[in-house]
Amino acid sequence: MVFSPSVLLFYLGFNQTIPNLLHHNFFFETDLDTHLEAVFALEPAKHRNGNYARSVLDEALNAAVQNFTFYVSATTKTDPKGAVRGGEALFVLIPTPYTMNDLLSRCSKEEDQQHADIEYDPPVGIGKEKDARERTSSSSNIKPGTCQAQFWKKLLHQVLIRMEQRLQLPSGQLKRTLVYERHAGTREFEQGFNSFRGNAFGLANTLTQSLIFKPSLESKV
Repeated sequence: MVFSPSVLLFYLGFNQTIPNLLHHNFFFETDLDTHLEAVFALEPAKHRNGNYARSVLDEALNAAVQNFTFYVSATTKTDPKGAVRGGEALFVLIPTPYTMNDLLSRCSKEEDQQHADIEYDPPVGIGKEKDARERTSSSSNIKPGTCQAQFWKKLLHQVLIRMEQRLQLPSGQLKRTLVYERHAGTREFEQGFNSFRGNAFGLANTLTQSLIFKPSLESKV
């Protein structure tokens, strides 16, 4: 079976409004069709079950945070009450192949082996809810310095840099005014929703998986 892409999500809060930003915003630097073709990965990742050096894993994750397409929803442009007075609340969505979960899962194995006693804390909308004031940074208990932590840090950095460039904002403004950050991705979909390999939308709508050809449910529950 062929599965749909997944997404990487950021929930961001700023203590200042962001000029030149609309409610709906689409950012892409390279050929859009080329990027989206890569997002709809139909073949299993060659590295899924491979036993390779950490440097190879780092290289693959570094490549994933370059020249990606992303969508930004600034709901406070329509409803200012969605953030503190004079602030801004953003939702950032980055399409990614579901095979990204293979990379992040290998990071997770490293972290789980090192921190087996840490309870997984699911992000907003996945599992238990917590007071937003208690959540001021990462979506799960990821130890700084691990490959997962570095991946999310680099990804957010690229989002903020590219937004500043496109919106013609002073360099570093978004980082300085960022007061809340929370993220979720393939690992959270897999653990929070039991989504197979962390995909976001279930089966891909290919010809052989559509309409009467769509596979039936296995579970009778």
